[in-house]
Amino acid sequence: MAWTIGWGGLALLLVVLAVASLRILREYERGVVFLLGRFWRVKGPGLVVLVPLVQQMVRVDLRTVVMDVPSQDVISRDNVSVKVNAVIYFRVVDPQRAIIQVANYFDATSQLAQTTLRSVLGERRVAPMFAPGTHFDYCNVCYNVLAVVAERVTGERYEALLRERIWRPAGIADAYVRPAKLDALPPGRAVGHRWRDGRDEPRDAEDNEGFHGGSNVYASARGFARFVAALAGGAAWLGPAAADAVEPVRLADGATTGITLGGWFCAPGGQRCYFNGHHQGFFAVMYWDRGRRLAVAWVSNSTMPLSLRNALTRGLVAAAEGRPVAVSPVQAVPLDAAKLAALAGDHEVGGIGRVRVAIDGKRGTLRTAGVDYELFRVSPAAYYAPGVDALLGATADGRLTWSSVFVQAVGTPVR
Repeated sequence: MAWTIGWGGLALLLVVLAVASLRILREYERGVVFLLGRFWRVKGPGLVVLVPLVQQMVRVDLRTVVMDVPSQDVISRDNVSVKVNAVIYFRVVDPQRAIIQVANYFDATSQLAQTTLRSVLGERRVAPMFAPGTHFDYCNVCYNVLAVVAERVTGERYEALLRERIWRPAGIADAYVRPAKLDALPPGRAVGHRWRDGRDEPRDAEDNEGFHGGSNVYASARGFARFVAALAGGAAWLGPAAADAVEPVRLADGATTGITLGGWFCAPGGQRCYFNGHHQGFFAVMYWDRGRRLAVAWVSNSTMPLSLRNALTRGLVAAAEGRPVAVSPVQAVPLDAAKLAALAGDHEVGGIGRVRVAIDGKRGTLRTAGVDYELFRVSPAAYYAPGVDALLGATADGRLTWSSVFVQAVGTPVR
């Protein structure tokens, strides 16, 4: 069988080849042309004619590109953990090199930006947000810093220091400092959980979190109870540290903060104190009353609503004291615009005194006893002030609600 192509077919073939050889590049585009696989030249903008099968072209956009840099966790030169978000602007100035010398210049630019960001910030010191001693701020890494300081001063490993000076004298046998790897944790430990979307799911500590410090000391409720029982009895083996631990932190102007040098929240007089710690799905509370020589400790491995934590502690303390138990948190309502407006300003709170609240979106400020504390939005109905361990919300009629271990009250607006 013989195949023949007429003039019509030949004309159609020529038209197809002509169309295949034409390219139109916009003003902001360039074409990197290859001839039999070798670089030939950069063409454009406008009409570009290519020899089919012999020449190939790669388009390059010369416009400025806006690219988000993935969030970076950086350790600064002064060992401060910083989370950084960034945006980079770049454009191609040499299409030939962008195509020939880099396999994917978009990915290469993103990776280079991340590496440069970490490198530059790692050589910088984080400037204080305020002069030391003039303000109170929440510090999530300070326990870890103190652990390193304790090692430098004593020459002992942190866990060995805790075991010899605190755990053993208090009769605690099951405490340990969290290791850097999850698979190095002791066997048989509890696993953290949380309730989410109508079901229970694991909420355990992440791997590769190789810090140590008070926020990563693990113990059972029995171990914590023995520790606070020792504190309730005076803890003579701690020496002067027992009194120093409940000494209120004071600012440079003499104002007394709501937390002590040992990280305890204490009632006036320093005879009743408690400490709480939250890490992923775990939550622990230690409470002691030196006047009654009473100690209470509890540990949960499932995240519970913030409003219930202080209420549960109050209930357990009441039971230990022989009083009626009523675990009933203040009923707060979702904070819409009207409720947020009502929260702003001065309030008189029983057991606390006058407080001032300023709200700005998910953050805010609480001023009490002459000290400003940061507020964090933790639920649709509440803000949390770590410096005084208080949960703030609003009643249906717009009055301030205050919930802490020592005080549960509804404030009165001061006009």
